[in-house]
Amino acid sequence: MMPADFGAERDRDRGRLFLRCLCRFSTAVLVAAGVLLLCKLEASKAPRLSVAVATVSGLDPTADLARPAVDPRFNLTLRVTSRSHLSRACVGARSTAVAVSYHGVQLASAPVAPQVCAARRKSADAGPFVAWGSSVRLPGFARDSLAADMRNGTAAFDVTLMDGHLVVCRGRRVGDADALRAPCVLTHVNTGVTVPHTGT
Repeated sequence: MMPADFGAERDRDRGRLFLRCLCRFSTAVLVAAGVLLLCKLEASKAPRLSVAVATVSGLDPTADLARPAVDPRFNLTLRVTSRSHLSRACVGARSTAVAVSYHGVQLASAPVAPQVCAARRKSADAGPFVAWGSSVRLPGFARDSLAADMRNGTAAFDVTLMDGHLVVCRGRRVGDADALRAPCVLTHVNTGVTVPHTGT
């Protein structure tokens, strides 16, 4: 009986050892899969972009907006913020374009935005850089509204970035540095074509 009991006990020990190894292996696989998933999610986090309009010229309500066409110039500051613990965030390259509009009317553009990179979980600024328009004609309703807003100091412009996707920064007032704290809206619209420059 002793040899049989010993053999049965040995088989049970082997079974328990196998189960322990299987549990440890399964736990290791689950942990590794979880780590890989978290890494993938962290690395895929889109950067947060924001834009501020530092100054504008060529839109004086008396000297400029009284003429049939205007030549506006916008000094812009671009901020990129990395949301990932694993990778830095960059924006701006040959494929990046910027457009400035008022109530849906494009006033200025820049064919290339400056390139800037932010370290992991950090922010970095680029600028000011210039978006400009040449001989831009505004519809009457937009001209009158813009003239009134410029007189009152309440003019707000929409800035659009095209860097593979469409990024919209709405309601940017001139000289409002706090606009850099207001993130732009990243859409899922692909922008394979660079925006044409405003005017001639």
